[in-house]
Amino acid sequence: MGSDLFVLTQPGKPLTDCLILSGNEGHDDLSMPTFYGRRPGGKAFLPVFCRRVDNAQGGVFGKKGRLFFVSDGDLWEGGIQVDNDNDNDADLGRIGTLVGARVAPLAMLNTDEGNSGGLWANHVCPAGGWIYVQLRGRHTSAILRTPLPAKPLYAPDSADFPKVSAQLKLMGGMLGGAKVIVDEMGDMSGFCATEVAGSPRVFFCTRSGQGEGKAAMMLWDGAGAPTAIGHIPVE
Repeated sequence: MGSDLFVLTQPGKPLTDCLILSGNEGHDDLSMPTFYGRRPGGKAFLPVFCRRVDNAQGGVFGKKGRLFFVSDGDLWEGGIQVDNDNDNDADLGRIGTLVGARVAPLAMLNTDEGNSGGLWANHVCPAGGWIYVQLRGRHTSAILRTPLPAKPLYAPDSADFPKVSAQLKLMGGMLGGAKVIVDEMGDMSGFCATEVAGSPRVFFCTRSGQGEGKAAMMLWDGAGAPTAIGHIPVE
């Protein structure tokens, strides 16, 4: 099963115009998701090799080809490293190797005897100087934003692994600068974010508080609470 189709349009990058897909290997949706890629003119999607993380999904490319994605409910940044000999990757049955590091531990988890739960990062959208993140859990959701790092902590062109001190410093700054935009909301879908003339525009859909048979299209423009800009029928 596949979701979150995205593409790199940055000129000069090894995977420019390559379609990238978050997906599961099995049709039963039980296997852990990872990325698959198909080059322009390619006939099939090949997996992106992913080591030592259980899953990678919700990917999106930002400015300068920076890749942000979700793993284990947290926000990561990195990139896809392509072998200098592209045929070598193809011989190994893959399109490249995922390189990255967690930059913000955003998953909210709790446990109790009755109705424990939590929230996990589900989608990310870099826009302007921020990364907007949709958190989802069981019958609940939220939206927050956190500062965009000045440069990638760990990417395919990095000289070495990030030091523990560097990673802690970055994660502390990301969490310290985080702002909750929407909290304690029920269902949410269709999440995306952008900027218009330096002003944020965050769009999403929800049925929370709309009554049966209604779904509201919501907009947050950087101030106050999100407002409904329209409604769509639902079954």
